[in-house]
Amino acid sequence: MVQDGQTIPNDGSGHDPAIVGSAILTTTNDPTALIYKDKKFVWFPGSVGNHVSNTGLTSPDVASTHIEITVKVSLDTLGYAHYITGTDSTYIVFGVTTSNEMEFSSYSANAIRVGGGVSAAIPGVTAGVPIWLKGRVARANGALEYWYSHDTTDDVDAVTWTSLAVAGAITTGTGANWISANSDSFLIGTWTSGAAGMKGKVFYVRQNWGNGAHIRIFDPQNDIGSAVDAGQ
Repeated sequence: MVQDGQTIPNDGSGHDPAIVGSAILTTTNDPTALIYKDKKFVWFPGSVGNHVSNTGLTSPDVASTHIEITVKVSLDTLGYAHYITGTDSTYIVFGVTTSNEMEFSSYSANAIRVGGGVSAAIPGVTAGVPIWLKGRVARANGALEYWYSHDTTDDVDAVTWTSLAVAGAITTGTGANWISANSDSFLIGTWTSGAAGMKGKVFYVRQNWGNGAHIRIFDPQNDIGSAVDAGQ
């Protein structure tokens, strides 16, 4: 195994030694090194069918007080509709809009949208740079809250959050049937299997359905390669 910056001596062929990952490229045989930087993630190209899913999970209690979604992502490009996570045809949707705002909504058992208001534009979001994002929608009135963080930590519990202003939310459909009772799928990289999703890297996703009573986690950094359904 070679390391970044390592010099590889010549083999008697007459070529100069190669420097792995050399930015100067003093010789034509300096190889490009794709060095493992101890950051595990899943990259999504933004095309239909390219996502991670786990199905057959226990459906959340429709009496959950709220849904909260937390993600750490790196977006390949801005000005694109990045659908980061959802529950497939049962319509939980969380992502970043073409105006670089967060958007979060659910669809009730009667197909009425709840939430849906966007955040203010996310300050400092930069293509290719990891960022933490979080949104919450309430059962009682469809109220939305959004937060972001540029912390470099991989520990969700160590993140320091900054809140963002929210545009008006859609409050009809709240109450007993505010989420579909068959939300048994957990998708990462899109919100539904039939739609193109996000373009970029996902480091962490957590869906928290009501005060920690029912949690789904996708965490490649800690070798959790698919959803963990803590509500069973």
